Amino acid sequence: MLCTESSNRLVYAAVIVLAALVVVVLSVVQSAYNLDPHHWGLMTSNAVDIARGRVPYKEIFIQYGFLTAFIEYLFFETGKNIASIIFGVSLLYALGLVGIYFLTLHSAKRPQVALYAFLTAFLIHPLAIFPWPNYVAFPFITFGCLGVVKGRTDWRIGFLGGLLFGLAVLAREGLFLALAPALVAMIPIQLWCSPGQSSAIQRLSPLAGFVLTLGLFAFYYGSAN
Repeated sequence: MLCTESSNRLVYAAVIVLAALVVVVLSVVQSAYNLDPHHWGLMTSNAVDIARGRVPYKEIFIQYGFLTAFIEYLFFETGKNIASIIFGVSLLYALGLVGIYFLTLHSAKRPQVALYAFLTAFLIHPLAIFPWPNYVAFPFITFGCLGVVKGRTDWRIGFLGGLLFGLAVLAREGLFLALAPALVAMIPIQLWCSPGQSSAIQRLSPLAGFVLTLGLFAFYYGSAN
């Protein structure tokens, strides 16, 4: 029985790693044939501008989020080309898909269901089409959800989930309109649906992590400008 479970875990891990590799390979290969100057040019120009020492929001127009521009700058520095940027972005997207596996595993408690959810997401969208902030924010959202869900029993994990949600907003600022109300609404919902099952610290920790992340960035932004 133990041998069978161990073998299944190895098979699941192999499938996940193989799918992640396919995501990266497909993304990099299709980047060599892209004909989209808007999406690629906008994101690449931010990375190049940061590499040239220009100041974000002051000398650089950043439309979607500082964290996306900074992460893509780091990957751009490894190869000084578009392929290096999409390589990094596809890695983050693949990591987000892995987050779906672990989030489903935590909820369903069945590896088969988690693998099904992972493969479904992979088959629906098997590559990063361009270096867009959605892909960069994706792993922060999936693992943030996992942290918030597990945080019902450990406030530190919930706090980490809030931090990850904050990073998702810094990658794509428009996500604030979805994540902030959800974190606030979660507090009375928990009080209504499961009174007495969690402490005030556990209920507030995701929101605290979220606010701390954005607060630190606001402090940095104010100091830099």
